[in-house]
Amino acid sequence: MRQAKLQQPQPGDEEFAEISEESFEVVGAGEEEEEEEDTEDGGSGEDDLDDEFTSEPQRAAPLPPTEVHSRRGPTTQELQHIREASDLFKSNTFKLKIDAFLPTLRPSESKKTVLDSFLHTLRTHILSLPSIPPTHPLQAQALPQLHGVRVPYCFPRPAQEVNWKVRFDRPTEIHVIGSWATRTAVAIPGRAGKGKREWGVDLGIVMPAAMFEKKDYLSARLFHKRAFYLAVVAASIGQSELGVEVRFECPNGDERQTRAVLRAKSGPTAPFSSIFVIHIHLMLPRGDDFPFPVSHLSPGRASLHTSATSSPPTPLYNSLILSASLPLSLLVTVHQFTTDIPAYRDALALLRAWASRRGFDRSGRPDERSVLGFEGRGAWWALLLGGCVQGWEEIGGRLPGIAASKSRLARGMSSYQLFRGALDFLQSWDWELPVFMKTRSGGKDGFPLQEWKLHHECIFVEGTGHSNILSGVPRASLNLLRHEAGVAMKVLDDDSEDAFDALFLRDLSLPLTRFDATIRVDISGALPIADIRSSQLDHSSQTNALVHSIQSVVKLALSTRAKCVVILQTPAPDWETTLERPSPSSTIDIGIIFEPGQFSRLVDHGPPADDTEGAAAFRELWGDKSELRRFKDGSITECVVWEAESHEDRANIPSRLVAYILGKHLRIAENAITLYQPMCDQLLQLPLSAVQAITRGSPSEVSFRTALQTYDQLVRELKAIEDFPLSLLNVSAAAEGLRYTSTFPPLSLDTSHASSLPDSLRHIPAQDIILEFEASTKWPDDLEADQKIKLAFFEEIAGKLKQRLPDAQVKVVLDPPPTSTIEDNCLLEVIMPNGIAVHARIYHNRERTLLERLAADRTKSESDRKRATGVLQRFNERFVEKPRHHAAIATLHHKFSAYSQTVRLTKRWLAAHLQAPHVPTELVELLCAHLFLSPGPWAPPASLLGGFLRVLHLLSIWRWAQEPLLVPLYASKDAEHGDRVHFSKEKRDEALEAFRTARSTDPSTSSRAWFVATEEDVHGLAWGKDAPSALICRRITQLAKTHYQYVEAAFETNNLQIRTLFNPAYEDYDFVLHLNSTILPRLYQGVQADEDLWLSRMKFRNLPNQELSVYGPAVKANLDPADLFFHDLRRIYGDICVFFYDPLGGEKIAGIWNPAVLKPTPFKVLLGYSSKPAALATTDGALNGSTKGVAKSKPLVTLNQDAILNEIAALGNGLITTVSAK
Repeated sequence: MRQAKLQQPQPGDEEFAEISEESFEVVGAGEEEEEEEDTEDGGSGEDDLDDEFTSEPQRAAPLPPTEVHSRRGPTTQELQHIREASDLFKSNTFKLKIDAFLPTLRPSESKKTVLDSFLHTLRTHILSLPSIPPTHPLQAQALPQLHGVRVPYCFPRPAQEVNWKVRFDRPTEIHVIGSWATRTAVAIPGRAGKGKREWGVDLGIVMPAAMFEKKDYLSARLFHKRAFYLAVVAASIGQSELGVEVRFECPNGDERQTRAVLRAKSGPTAPFSSIFVIHIHLMLPRGDDFPFPVSHLSPGRASLHTSATSSPPTPLYNSLILSASLPLSLLVTVHQFTTDIPAYRDALALLRAWASRRGFDRSGRPDERSVLGFEGRGAWWALLLGGCVQGWEEIGGRLPGIAASKSRLARGMSSYQLFRGALDFLQSWDWELPVFMKTRSGGKDGFPLQEWKLHHECIFVEGTGHSNILSGVPRASLNLLRHEAGVAMKVLDDDSEDAFDALFLRDLSLPLTRFDATIRVDISGALPIADIRSSQLDHSSQTNALVHSIQSVVKLALSTRAKCVVILQTPAPDWETTLERPSPSSTIDIGIIFEPGQFSRLVDHGPPADDTEGAAAFRELWGDKSELRRFKDGSITECVVWEAESHEDRANIPSRLVAYILGKHLRIAENAITLYQPMCDQLLQLPLSAVQAITRGSPSEVSFRTALQTYDQLVRELKAIEDFPLSLLNVSAAAEGLRYTSTFPPLSLDTSHASSLPDSLRHIPAQDIILEFEASTKWPDDLEADQKIKLAFFEEIAGKLKQRLPDAQVKVVLDPPPTSTIEDNCLLEVIMPNGIAVHARIYHNRERTLLERLAADRTKSESDRKRATGVLQRFNERFVEKPRHHAAIATLHHKFSAYSQTVRLTKRWLAAHLQAPHVPTELVELLCAHLFLSPGPWAPPASLLGGFLRVLHLLSIWRWAQEPLLVPLYASKDAEHGDRVHFSKEKRDEALEAFRTARSTDPSTSSRAWFVATEEDVHGLAWGKDAPSALICRRITQLAKTHYQYVEAAFETNNLQIRTLFNPAYEDYDFVLHLNSTILPRLYQGVQADEDLWLSRMKFRNLPNQELSVYGPAVKANLDPADLFFHDLRRIYGDICVFFYDPLGGEKIAGIWNPAVLKPTPFKVLLGYSSKPAALATTDGALNGSTKGVAKSKPLVTLNQDAILNEIAALGNGLITTVSAK
């Protein structure tokens, strides 16, 4: 099996070079090789952009500007066109993108001409084939006319004792059918590779009615005769000089639908372009020449007899026979639509392009998953769009599937309006009710309505009234389509989003990103139950029957936990005509979109005990897990109770439920089921031994609730303090550990045993809070005096808290020496009795006023004003921005169940790849918030894995140098779950203008490289002003691209390991500092933490006087010497190298040299770094290694890397063990 490997980006100098942005044109960027091949194959050879595609979502190419005089305004006609475009196409920009996009869905006229010529030649060839007399179906395989081609007989295979025969006669008619004939064909994913597209051309051959007997519709005789006929045609084409390759394929894995596929052979004599693929369909005569009684093929009739007893109805089988005569009727219907509706072709192209991106209209590449039942359903989209305009048939005086008030679309609507109207129909259609196309007879000639509803899940009957276009499509698949249509309508209604890209260009092929849970199942070992065996004949194979059964039972078991449950399958591979059909893939993917608020419930309630029939069905579904219980409201019902120790465990209940149901009903083993969600959960869990040692409690008790409860307790104690000069008005939290977004929940330290913990378990994070007291005129109007007042307040509070909390550790702490005496520099550290540490600061609003005055005071020196400005910025960040941000993020946690976990795993990923110190934690939270508030082509994620992969996707495609990220964080406060929130127009315009100004004044993005704005920070200055730098942004973009591509490749090959995404690469850094792991307090948080490092030192910790720490027995909040050392290195050497470090248990600090300082430079005093002699430079600047002209030359020096690394090793003495360098 092909192994997918993760290629880490190289962090060398070239990796940090400017990344050239890709062209965001829809056309002209992906078919160079194919165009060359087309020329060789006999195509036109023209460099036609209409045939070219890109594999990744791209932006539509802008149209060239109109050449008008710069001083002349738009004419009246031009203004009219602008107004019409805005009215008919959402916006002018949207119309321009549609105009540029539509040509890419259609082939060039020159290539069509060559193809049409070949089709005429092919028709002549088929009509010239000689007849073959009747032959026994088993003996027919040996006929010389087949030239070794295997007849693709379907199940059940013909038996030796059958008394019917197969034959070949000249076709009655040959027509180009389908979308090619009506000029509505659009490109589909091709088998040549990802990003390659091809156009399907359907050729219909009408078999003579005289070939069939009256009862050939029974026992698959029709399909066997058709298989032989197809084999004869395929054999003749393969032996001809037509220059094509012939293969067989069967859509939806149904052998009864087998068709021949023609592709041009490569070479200069190719008869047509390789971008075309021809499908040969065998059809039955229509109308009065139809060879069988239509009434015998109604949905309730049994056409496959398994025994002498009564056989079950075969609605799918019957529908296939009836649909064999349908293509010409559909051709007429669609042609009428194109004539009556001017924008029909364009609207249909948009609809199919949208559906193809979502797996509803795909056929081609074996790795392009399609939603179960939707492969080869191109005709349905054409009828759907036409019906929205034409209207639907009323059966019994009403519209069965649509409310009577549902208005039709106008024929004169634009392509965008028709597309939008079709989406509106899809999102509001009640899939349980049937829909009938309009007929001349008013629906009187069709089968009875009740018979349709009894034997088909979903009903969409075409104009003849006899064929269900959605036969074989599960209702669950259509529920997903309705969900996707609803999401698309929200995208179109949101003016703040780039709707065009989200609808037509964004690649949604990865199920892990699209669904909240994806479960891969190997069904090769499944043991089918009796119901599956009985439906095997109607589904043509046991595999098809099994897949449909799996979808039904999983949907039934999940019940209201899921909005959508679908099966995703790769198309059955085509095969050589001389071989047997290969076995279909035994692997399927189950995609689940959760119902928020329901998916993680612990109890599945069943019917009450007095409902005998319902209770029996419930027990049959759940088996031993079902039990009868009495609940608090007095009800006694059947139920299933799921155990979960944590929030993460509850999120995994749906996956566990599916695994249990598949094992019970289909005997699918656990090792045949792949659950991806638990792979992520492990990355947010600390080692069990570390948790037990630190907390002396159960790991299941580790949660954010402990820190929040401790915070509430401290607030109560603070407000209960009496005899204090000022009343405490408000306490605000401003810590990630108190808003559910720290990578790990704050642990409750057992302080009584803290001194016995080894150094690698000694980290206690402090949670920041802000104290605000009542206003008073007694505060001095002096910034330095204010800081002294704060110290006095803290001393007073500390004394009173010690009285109220005798087991707590309370002390006043001074910050490291500040750059100014007017800056806030003290805090109150409280380590509560349960080991949770809190850092409290005092917010005095008067300080901001004084700082603003000082910064604007022209009588002060420039240095004083600059210093005051810096202090003011830090004051606002600490006391204004952080509490406000904290409150908004905490709200998101309660609104979106997966938000907190997504943020935590994203921070874990950034830390694992040594980028976390360069990205403010608040900025990470805003990035993740964007995916929940403005989720683009998806609904907001409801699972950890889905949310995290969408973050990677966003980081990989975000063109941060050209586009800001606008996060409507504060507008989401009053929004309902699932509602899209966005900036007001005024705020949005202001933010965009601020972005344009920032980029025009700073094109090198030295500041605000990631421009992330909120309504309260439209200029993006709060969190991203100085970090991350453009260098770090490029590095993160490249990492995200590499990792997302790895996920795609590894998922295809079933080798995905999420933990692989968190393995850093150190080999290509210029140098690496190896730290002493035994004294790193956060070692236990590392992705690859070695438990032996602390377990070995704890072996005898119960003995008295065991000193296990070099830091002493006292508990120290925020103790992290490696992090302090890292920041010291950045402060000292930040101009000559960039340092990288994982603050979550990292054991190495890596660095790369600044390329600018590696070049030889003339020596000067106070150069800024340690240097050593280099070559000489003459006065004219030329390098000269000789000693001639020394008097006229300047001594050159270069960076002394060895000396600097020795300095660093000396600074980190005791912390650094070794230094490795290139």
